[in-house]
Amino acid sequence: MNQAFPILERGDADGVLQVAEGADADTLFALIVEFYRHFDYPFEVTAKRRLLEELLGDSTSGKFWLVRAANGDLAGYVFLAWCFSFEYGGRTAVVDELYVRPEHRGQGLGERVLRALSDIASALGLVELQVEVERGNPRAAALYRREGFAARDREVLNKLLNVAAAP
Repeated sequence: MNQAFPILERGDADGVLQVAEGADADTLFALIVEFYRHFDYPFEVTAKRRLLEELLGDSTSGKFWLVRAANGDLAGYVFLAWCFSFEYGGRTAVVDELYVRPEHRGQGLGERVLRALSDIASALGLVELQVEVERGNPRAAALYRREGFAARDREVLNKLLNVAAAP
């Protein structure tokens, strides 16, 4: 475990999040493929699988959790990527990927996941959570707003580097 960035090696008290471990790689990868297909994102299987294996083996860049429905069914996954903000005075995280399978949407699961992530982030001493939402996904944007996420008076701009190495 990285002492500079301690990780809670558990899920949440509500049971919605289960820490993803190496043994979950196949299950998690299948969910990631679903997510990327759902949004029609570019996906290079070998590179993404290698990246998943690296992240599951070393949580210094972030942490995966499997999302469980109330009945225990596998309902999705979430990846929290670690960051730091000088402005906010500490460690932060980005909800880099949050996927709930279509058959589990509209049941309050997204709210439970975001609340659990907020609890985990607070327990880790993080000072901020960030999330990105597709412009064409007003339902997700409304969920994030209900859970306390707000647009700041800024525009986030991205510059892709080493694009050939990062499909």
